[in-house]
Amino acid sequence: MSPQTNGSYSRASSTDSSRHSTLRGSVAQGSPHGAGTFPAQVECTADEEVWAPDGDMYVLSQNQGVRVLFRIDRHLLASRSPTLAKSIAAEVQDGVELEDATEVACSFDPLPVWAVDEHATDLRFFLHAMLQPPPHVLNAAHRGSCIPFEEAVAVARLAHRFDVRPALDAALRHLTAFYTTAFGAYHDFSHSAALDVPGDECAVAAIQIARLTDTPSVLPLAFYACALVGCPEGAGPRASVEWRRADGRVERLSVEDERVYAAGARALREAAAALHAEVYGGNGCCQEPACELTGRMLFSLTKEYDVYLMTRRQNLPVTALCRECAVNVRAQTERVRVTLWNRIPGMFGLPEPCDGGLSSCESCTM
Repeated sequence: MSPQTNGSYSRASSTDSSRHSTLRGSVAQGSPHGAGTFPAQVECTADEEVWAPDGDMYVLSQNQGVRVLFRIDRHLLASRSPTLAKSIAAEVQDGVELEDATEVACSFDPLPVWAVDEHATDLRFFLHAMLQPPPHVLNAAHRGSCIPFEEAVAVARLAHRFDVRPALDAALRHLTAFYTTAFGAYHDFSHSAALDVPGDECAVAAIQIARLTDTPSVLPLAFYACALVGCPEGAGPRASVEWRRADGRVERLSVEDERVYAAGARALREAAAALHAEVYGGNGCCQEPACELTGRMLFSLTKEYDVYLMTRRQNLPVTALCRECAVNVRAQTERVRVTLWNRIPGMFGLPEPCDGGLSSCESCTM
């Protein structure tokens, strides 16, 4: 079905500071991806980043906030997947009359318009990816910098929606690498080399993408990260976890995943508290009275922060311990953390990852 409308856009010149425009008219309902209906007048803003001067189609974001207009090459975009091509063909509006609503010298060219019910931020990330050669999509080495987490999530979701497999694979490579099943990669931070994840709460979106795309290997560490959000210095996990995007939107876990998170967070806390006692009093202590006393003192000082220390990657204090005992404490700490790591899937009621067995201090795979 091809929605038809009589309406008008206008756009300020690319050098004009206002860059506002107005769409008059409506978009017919019933498209496969929910184009919806516009009110009589909708303000929109021409995008500063995704705007090809020789593009032959506009893409209009029409989900929340100010509508944003992008200008792209229709055939290039349609070539990225058959699903994209079909959606554009079914939903694009031909013959839209453009006029200068802002009364500036330059107006929009009269091009077809494809309205998409997506937030402008997500659509911008997706269109930017679609306009690149597939090998360059979310390629940190080509870009020369880490990929922002929010960009990877947006590309993953929209690439899944429009069945753009190369872009989806690129996004999932980042998410599966960061939310790794390998203890060694997590503990030495090598898992985060290419993806910029600003905080543990981002795991909310990772869980959403993992559920959407059936990527279960992401789930153990993502739920684990959610459980750490409310444990800054020994405090218990929060009742719920949310991720606040840069543009103010808030993402939350589904009701079912909230239950998974809550049960796992409790199990993690209990296991960490129980295992913490082994760190300063485990096998390998030199048995010297001074070291035993120091060990008990350090255990007492860190007891209230046991969950924080056992589930993070910080070193536990070894001040005033002899060299032998200090080495032992560090070894016991890693052993306890590997033990916790191996228990993560079970704590959250998740199946064991398909890519390997349990971790050890020598061979660290979840």
